[in-house]
Amino acid sequence: MKQLYKFYYLVFLSFAVFSTKIQAQNLVLEGKVIDNQTSQPVSFANVEIWTDDKKAVAGTVTDEKGSFTFKSLILEKGIIKVRFVGYETFQQAFYADNKKSISFPTFRLKQQNSVLNEVIVSGQKSTTAIALDKQIIDPKKFQLAANGTGLDLLQKLPSVTVTSEGDISLRGSAGFIVLINGKPSNRTPADILSQLPANTIQNIEILTSPSAKYDADGKTGIINIITLQNVNKGWSLTSNGMFGGGNPSRFGGDLTLNYGSKKWDFYASADYRRYDINGRRIGEVRTIYKDTLTYLPSDGLRDYKDYQYSFRTGFAYNPNANNSFSFNLYKAYKETTRQADLHYQEYFAAGSTNLFQTQFATAPALTFNENTFVRSGDFSSVNLDYNHTFSNKAKLALVGIYEHSVLSGPLSNSDKYESNLSVFLLEKTNENSPLNALRLQADYTLPIGKTGKFGAGAVLRSFKQNGTFNYYRKTAIDAPAYFDPLFNDAIDVNQQIRAGYVQFENVYRALSYNVGLRVEDMDRSLKDQQQAKTYQYQQVNLFPSAQFLWKVNNSQDLRLGYNRRIDWPTIKSLSPFLNHRHKETIENGDPNLKPEIADIIELSYSKTWSNLKLVTTAFRSFVQNKVFRTNYIDNRIILGRSYTNGGDATSTGLEISADIKATNWWRFYVGTSVYDFRVSNILNDANASKNSLNYTINANTSITINPTLRLQWDLNYVSATITSQGNDGGILLSNIGLKQNIWKNKGTIGLQLNNIFQSNSQKITTQSATFYSYTDYIKYDRVLQLSLGIRLNESSKKVKSTKTEYGEKEF
Repeated sequence: MKQLYKFYYLVFLSFAVFSTKIQAQNLVLEGKVIDNQTSQPVSFANVEIWTDDKKAVAGTVTDEKGSFTFKSLILEKGIIKVRFVGYETFQQAFYADNKKSISFPTFRLKQQNSVLNEVIVSGQKSTTAIALDKQIIDPKKFQLAANGTGLDLLQKLPSVTVTSEGDISLRGSAGFIVLINGKPSNRTPADILSQLPANTIQNIEILTSPSAKYDADGKTGIINIITLQNVNKGWSLTSNGMFGGGNPSRFGGDLTLNYGSKKWDFYASADYRRYDINGRRIGEVRTIYKDTLTYLPSDGLRDYKDYQYSFRTGFAYNPNANNSFSFNLYKAYKETTRQADLHYQEYFAAGSTNLFQTQFATAPALTFNENTFVRSGDFSSVNLDYNHTFSNKAKLALVGIYEHSVLSGPLSNSDKYESNLSVFLLEKTNENSPLNALRLQADYTLPIGKTGKFGAGAVLRSFKQNGTFNYYRKTAIDAPAYFDPLFNDAIDVNQQIRAGYVQFENVYRALSYNVGLRVEDMDRSLKDQQQAKTYQYQQVNLFPSAQFLWKVNNSQDLRLGYNRRIDWPTIKSLSPFLNHRHKETIENGDPNLKPEIADIIELSYSKTWSNLKLVTTAFRSFVQNKVFRTNYIDNRIILGRSYTNGGDATSTGLEISADIKATNWWRFYVGTSVYDFRVSNILNDANASKNSLNYTINANTSITINPTLRLQWDLNYVSATITSQGNDGGILLSNIGLKQNIWKNKGTIGLQLNNIFQSNSQKITTQSATFYSYTDYIKYDRVLQLSLGIRLNESSKKVKSTKTEYGEKEF
């Protein structure tokens, strides 16, 4: 650890040295880009600032009104270039002449009259860049040949880890939320990203220190997915298909149609995805219960069958330059079947107190367990937006979102004697949980001076869910059913969050800053009908935030950020009744769970050379009341599993990413994070503390074989980490693929081999004085995938689509 802290010290010292190079001249540039023929704004066009030596020193994109601003450039003269698909590149020289700001005349882009072949630009966009409150990732640098999903992209980013069970965490914590084009979606990151085609993603924004205007949910921050939408007038179509050869089944496709006119924009999108995974589970459970040691090793198949489909449609209406309306509709269905066929050997020794005893006097009892769990969800939401710009350039944004979802989860569990496969235990459960949610939001921004901006807003989030859970068991196929009251229940949950915020953003010379405060009032009621008991929770929380970005010079940036965030427990983790998940596990929630509160501080440094971009971030997060999934002994062969505020957790570490352009045809990206993950004040032992030094490595290299053919290989490794009762093992994944542009760049064809080392395996261990549990989850997902993509009159502006805010998170 001494070496690690010395490293931190050197990094901070380097920051201080670089910060002394600030110059006096700080230039503000602003302007607007429109279509030469229609005079309509060109949104999300790339605007770059170049020096006379042909070096790009800054870049941004135009907003929805076609406007752009560079707030602090250290430059006396340069060239401004504007690029966008379907238009000719525009460029113009400028001279500061000791001015503090330059307002350019409106730039009018001319549409291209012919379709161009691929153009290779030497000044390529960097893989990563830091902004005032976020880190921006270019997803194209992480896409392999086959048309993958957003989840494929996410797990390649620094500090992001994905377990064998699909749980995603950022810097050791799993509590972040996903936005789609700035819109909230409390759907789990894995679910939302697995349904989003990777080639529809324009940018990935990682907000580990968000400003006060964002919901405080997500203790590790926010991932904002910027997608593409129509910008050319007329129609455009994109379609992608994927097929994975062999077993298991993997295939899918998506189709998006856009149409744009002077005042109207319309889109419709549909997708289907089947993504099965074959697997194996090896495990053992040891318990000491009433002076009897039970040893229960198991081995067998654990396969997943997963399919989902969705439909999205919407339109935008822009009657004039100051008003815009948009409407979006989302409908989706998802079903995941987990099939476990496990063979058990049961040993026991009366009077034993040695948990790891290996000698047993009697032969084992042999049983076969079939456990099938089907989780399904039917999701729908509707979204209406209104935006207005006042004469003083102040802006008002109104958002309304309504969601209705229905969740279900039938489970079938049977135990049979291996000798004759006769059933001696049969269990069935079913869940039906409809939910309704409403979100009303208003945001107001007011320009102050030339560079300042004041923002304020209010949000009302209302959520209601009714859950009915039925369970029965039999001791034989023809035996009468027994309804155990401990496993049958119904709950009603009503929850409201009322929030408001204020924030101020400005630029002073080379320093950009944003300070704000958010207040949230949470009121939740959970009624357990079986116990005739209601659990109430009401709390007002304050969430301060502050971000500072110091532009040392045109190639160096320094960013400091702090904020406080919260992670509310899911309904599943609050439900007080018992749920028999499989032979050796019974699960229940805790209705008295407290939310996790996180304080996060980080310091980032970015440096750009001609062939290298380096981004370094030192961070520390402290999480109070961290929720752990813990085990306890329920009976001799069954472990109970519950959710509890098991202690406090801190992550202290360093994150580094390097984008290296070795040659014009060979490029490397390496991202790594190293952090000390420490759990203290562990439940039932306030003096207990444990820690592990965790690290992740995400790397890829791409080789441009010719202007239309590219080879890419990636590797992702996540180290082992401690938990409150044990540890999760490391996991290694690697993929390789080829991507070929065809039909004059209107299409792509790709070939990708997933999990080339057949290394998708993770070992999970938990232990106490009276039990030990070990499980090895192995996934056989080495699959060769073929993909095909088609783009007709392709456009590249973000689609304002929305998803569900609650239903898919509870899934």
